[in-house]
Amino acid sequence: MKNHLLIFSFFIAILLPVAKVGLGPQSRQAPPQLGEPPAGALPSTTKSPTARKKIDEVYQESKYQLSFLVATLPDPRSVYSGSFDFLLAAMRRAMEKEGYAFNSHWFPWSEKKETLRSSGPETREPGLLLFRQESPKTPGGEAETWVLKVVLIVPENPHSGVQKDTFRKALNLIAHYQEKDTAPSSGEQQVRVDIVGPTYSGSTASLRMAVEQVARKKTNWSFRIVSGTATSPANEKLFSNSRYEKRISFRTLMANDDVYAGEILTWLKDKYKIKPGNIVWLVETSLFGMTYREMGGTIIPFPMHIRHTRTAFARAKQTAAEKEGAPATVLELSLAESQADTFTPAPFDPVLSTRRAEMVLANILTTISKKRTEAMGIIATETKDKLFLAEVIHRYAPDMRLFTTDADLLLAHPDYKLYCHGMLVASTYPPIPYVDESNNDTQGDEKHVSRSLLQFPSDAARGIFEAVLTLIKAKHEPDLRGVWLSVVGNQSLWPLHFAPNRTLGPPHQGFGPIPQKTFPIRG
Repeated sequence: MKNHLLIFSFFIAILLPVAKVGLGPQSRQAPPQLGEPPAGALPSTTKSPTARKKIDEVYQESKYQLSFLVATLPDPRSVYSGSFDFLLAAMRRAMEKEGYAFNSHWFPWSEKKETLRSSGPETREPGLLLFRQESPKTPGGEAETWVLKVVLIVPENPHSGVQKDTFRKALNLIAHYQEKDTAPSSGEQQVRVDIVGPTYSGSTASLRMAVEQVARKKTNWSFRIVSGTATSPANEKLFSNSRYEKRISFRTLMANDDVYAGEILTWLKDKYKIKPGNIVWLVETSLFGMTYREMGGTIIPFPMHIRHTRTAFARAKQTAAEKEGAPATVLELSLAESQADTFTPAPFDPVLSTRRAEMVLANILTTISKKRTEAMGIIATETKDKLFLAEVIHRYAPDMRLFTTDADLLLAHPDYKLYCHGMLVASTYPPIPYVDESNNDTQGDEKHVSRSLLQFPSDAARGIFEAVLTLIKAKHEPDLRGVWLSVVGNQSLWPLHFAPNRTLGPPHQGFGPIPQKTFPIRG
């Protein structure tokens, strides 16, 4: 009994001072005002306080004129983070080309893995890039106008599409500053929102729904949407069927998948006498892959857990390489995923699932190698999947003629030259450096020539670059005059053939010097 009393007295001695402190007058808080969050609550999801604070820090330093651009990019917290990096770099190249200097950035996504997998309210804020105009504009001798370009980053993925909460918060930020800068007597002004996106064709429907939700409430808002990467033939039709078609414009700066497939099939038939019936298409189970299911030939979908199988293979190779201890001559290209795939169902038994997927691939390729298959297409969103499948195909059918889309320089990486050498690649833009002569100036009879060479890592990066220029530059029209066919070899992609759109003619000088229709392959 004494022990019980001692324990009870001990807890009373501890808790009583705490209770007194909690009830003291100095700890009492006034109730929150109307519209104000209670103490300890998370910030309002409509105010984007952190992004707004970052904008205000720069905005209030000088009399900037704010200009906004919304960009939907691959979710950096997912397995698509590699694409996020180089597409973001392409956007920055476009901004710098037009005289905007990078100022600062703010991302709500931490580099720590435990935070990357989080989906809390703080990670639903839009990312932020700030660019300031290097030289002031003085139209008609008016006062200097300095522009602060605010780029709001909204994550997306090809499965669930655009992150709608983040998209809504990005537009709320635009509305906040638009209302702040509008005089009360000026009435309702027209607002145009420029959007770079979607990155994936699978995100097009979700982007349309997100835009329509805003268009329904804000009748004075219009939207100009330009995608530099989406290739589904259904994209433009999807937006043209919108009830708000007059206030929502959409275009893509890529040739569509039907055009790619048609040019590849024509080339294989004309050059190698390969008929569509002797072609196999390995396609992923996504909207992008579904586009190719009516191209003729044999259609084979990937095993569901191809990404996990690829990662298991890559780790096994890395372990074997570490045992051999051979010195590296180039940066190794590992196909293992550095982040968890949170958008597709993960196998509950990864060991058995990856082994079954391996056996499915082995049986498919063994069967194909015994038939009269002469060419095989690899249609995948991720370049890592293309490299992995090229390696597996080489194991069972080393003489198979391969082809794919999107001219990604990783296809020519030395680690995979044995498997990808000779692969045919269809793209909208050539894999050679982009020639920029926009800074040329003529003084009297003398012309000052200044050229910039930009090498983009992939067709998608070039597309994003062109999309940004289309939205921020008054007169910019990308050259979409046909399809380029290139071949992988000698650690690069080499232009092999240009198939022009018959109604538009050959490409202009923006592509650099254009040789004849067919390019000789050297080396």
